[in-house]
Amino acid sequence: MRISFCLFLLFISIYSCKKKESVIIDIPMYPDRLYVDENAFFEQMRLNDTITCYIMLDKCGEWGGPQEYYKIYQTHKDSTYLKYYWFDMNCESNPMWKDSVRFEEKLPILLTQKDKKNLSDLFLLIMKGKITEKLGSNAGHNVHLFSKDSTLNVSFHTDNDLFERDYKQIKNQLFKN
Repeated sequence: MRISFCLFLLFISIYSCKKKESVIIDIPMYPDRLYVDENAFFEQMRLNDTITCYIMLDKCGEWGGPQEYYKIYQTHKDSTYLKYYWFDMNCESNPMWKDSVRFEEKLPILLTQKDKKNLSDLFLLIMKGKITEKLGSNAGHNVHLFSKDSTLNVSFHTDNDLFERDYKQIKNQLFKN
């Protein structure tokens, strides 16, 4: 009886320690957008809220790289604007030794439906990056998406070159004009 009980406990302990693979392998961006409507992020916004997206691409090793900010806000229910800020880092000179880093700024852009779709694609790419994040450190590209009212807060690091490629495609579509 004792031997069978010990074998039973051994079986349970071995079975419970067996590592299972993650259920989420890849999350495709559905072209028909059945799962996330392109306006879903913007319909939830309140007039006093701001969605901010920060992206730092790892181009200069431990010093980081180019940094970009997107600020999305509404002035009226039907008027959503984007302010874009960027800092192109020169990897040959260390900006940490300077007093401050100056960001360039574009004039606010009134977003069209196509622009909103492109921003939604960017937000989905960021959420996909968070879900599939495998890097357990602060190395690589740094991405942070958050809202002023704290209902949205996604942050991750990745060294995946596919993220950079997809991000640049979305950015090029957004600033095609």
